[in-house]
Amino acid sequence: MRAAGRDWLSPWQRKDPAGGQPVAGCVGRRRQGPTSGWRAPRTRPGMAPRASWAAGKARLPGEPLLAVQVAGRPSSCSTAATAPWKQAVRAAIEAEHVEPTIGRFAVSIGFRTPVPRNSNEAWDLDNLVKATLDAMEGVFGHRPWAGPPQPADDRVDYLVASKRTVAEGEEPGVTITVHIAR
Repeated sequence: MRAAGRDWLSPWQRKDPAGGQPVAGCVGRRRQGPTSGWRAPRTRPGMAPRASWAAGKARLPGEPLLAVQVAGRPSSCSTAATAPWKQAVRAAIEAEHVEPTIGRFAVSIGFRTPVPRNSNEAWDLDNLVKATLDAMEGVFGHRPWAGPPQPADDRVDYLVASKRTVAEGEEPGVTITVHIAR
């Protein structure tokens, strides 16, 4: 049996007897006094409200350069479907008649993923983004180096990405918006 006293109080109930404030280490305890307590911030510093974080609705810095819709089943990097996905992205960019541009970029990518075919099929956002950016040499140009040609996606300074499962009757694909960042 425990001894009576403060040991019976959980960390959330322990208070400094002098000030009525939670004891150090009482994470999550509501503050006492005129403030009603801690609330999660509605926005991140320097960002628009959370509702506009979804790619396609994000406010990108700089001047608009390209907005394109790519239809098809998105693919993450290093899968059998990567080559057809990259070709679909390249074809959509070529159809917009955009020339590779020198500069820094801000990119918004919003994936519409199909319902998984089985429990092993997962849509990992960072891998979806990598495969898509790797196919965008028509916008970024090629990296200046002696190896095999690679898109200069290292010049993307601002990236907003999201994914969602398609609604009934909606086609899978991606919405890509590119701005030249200043």
